[in-house]
Amino acid sequence: MTLSALIAFEEPLEELRAALAAFHRGSDPIITLFTCGEIDGRTLEAWADAIEFREDIQLESGV
Repeated sequence: MTLSALIAFEEPLEELRAALAAFHRGSDPIITLFTCGEIDGRTLEAWADAIEFREDIQLESGV
């Protein structure tokens, strides 16, 4: 499943993004994320929205 592969980083991101382009974003949820009680779903969604398409954020290597 494409969404499972995305969450687990099991395939190249560009391939996954291309496959996800065919998905309708407004459809019913088909996968569930678990946060181990550290944050709630609303906070997770707000975090993802805040970093989406940010070109001024980079990953520190070696972490």
